[in-house]
Amino acid sequence: MVRLGYVLYHGRQQEPVDVIVYHGKGLQDAWFLIVPPDSESCLPTEEVVRWYAERMQTEHCFRDWRSHLGLRGLHLEVERTQRRTPRHGTRRVLSVLSIAVYMLADVRWQERALRRFLQILRRLTCGRGVALPPVLPP
Repeated sequence: MVRLGYVLYHGRQQEPVDVIVYHGKGLQDAWFLIVPPDSESCLPTEEVVRWYAERMQTEHCFRDWRSHLGLRGLHLEVERTQRRTPRHGTRRVLSVLSIAVYMLADVRWQERALRRFLQILRRLTCGRGVALPPVLPP
């Protein structure tokens, strides 16, 4: 683990930063972590590496959950339409996530969504993956 102080980061203009280079056991590649210059007192090198390692563990957990849930490679598509009247100055439609949240908040979908969620949890607790239907129902 090495901390390089006042390295000029390349961008449109060069910014001074500290770079922490860490190559831990089991890592294929080194981590290059960028922190504010001269920040060792408030961002100790060991703490920054520990925080980043925790973040990476969280990212790996999310990746594994997506795999177990069968969501890797899943692409959601919606018909792109414009709003009839502008809302907050735009006619753009809602994101897929927003539409899903609104749909699940609708009482007509709550029971079905809860049933499916509990089914997924039961399969995962038994060590089985989750098979998604080939086409999600309308």
